[in-house]
Amino acid sequence: MADNLFHFYEFGPFRLDAGEKLLYRGQNHVQLTLKALHILLILVQKSGQVIGKNELMDEVWPQIFVQESTLTQNIFILRRALGRCPDGSEYIETVPRRGYRFSSIVREGWIERPAAALAFVSQGSKTPMTSSPTPDGSTAPLVTRVESKRAPKATFPRLSGGRLTEAVNEVTIGSFAGLGVAAAAERPLAGNTRREEAPPMSLMVTELELQQLLSQVAFTRSYGFALRSIDDGICTIDVPFQEAFERPGGIVSGQVYMAAADVAMWLAIMTKLGIKDMAVTIEQKTTFLAAAKQEDFACTATILKLGRRLIYGSAECVSGTGTLLAHHTLTYIRQ
Repeated sequence: MADNLFHFYEFGPFRLDAGEKLLYRGQNHVQLTLKALHILLILVQKSGQVIGKNELMDEVWPQIFVQESTLTQNIFILRRALGRCPDGSEYIETVPRRGYRFSSIVREGWIERPAAALAFVSQGSKTPMTSSPTPDGSTAPLVTRVESKRAPKATFPRLSGGRLTEAVNEVTIGSFAGLGVAAAAERPLAGNTRREEAPPMSLMVTELELQQLLSQVAFTRSYGFALRSIDDGICTIDVPFQEAFERPGGIVSGQVYMAAADVAMWLAIMTKLGIKDMAVTIEQKTTFLAAAKQEDFACTATILKLGRRLIYGSAECVSGTGTLLAHHTLTYIRQ
């Protein structure tokens, strides 16, 4: 397209600048990393089509080996930023064993940039002009084309209900002792980094610090854990489904729930003691209450008692439909 045309895609309340790779909700800029925006652009451009995971990884990380968990974590971040469609469905649909599909109606268009705006953008502005002036002084799009329709959703069986499967006692000593921190994973580009608000005085760590920690530590990165929220002594992480999580019978392995509970509690402790604290697990007891099959879930950990030497807490893994999947009690020892 000509340099004076602004190429964009619209879906729901969002507008995606295809040239600058910027996302807006109304007039507000949605802060995302360049890799996440690249993934979103590919999915939006092929709305209604299933895009394979390998195809996405080859396109976004050419000639670089990345684990599938890196892709799933970025998909999770995109889903959290986009929220849900007006009908309650996900903008980005997981098609089991195949990949992802953008399921919302997409409008593609071009808008002429006024000459003054082109000069402003050429000087480094990241704010695109979204319309061109008309004779009456108002603004209106130059060209708009509506193309995509929502594709039928893939379905798969889900196991629901509060069926008690088994109760297991697990003891893990020093789960996180001596964890090495790998080189930092992808970092947001300057100018596209979310401004981190000062944490409440009671918190000893910020969300950004914990998000970076999850992406840097090889163990947590392999599971694709994504931070959802933190509070004083509380942490919730999201666990995106991976095929590697499946055990025979197609259900998510119990060790995934236990790993999620251990990590969520680890981060909850950091809200009290800071990111440099090296408290380690000495006991974890898990009761499995229901099965998850080919679905994401969340885990929330809460500190029950913070002692001088021992830390006691509990955690719950819950499906997207609100089913309690597993309950955990954990004990940590301060180093």
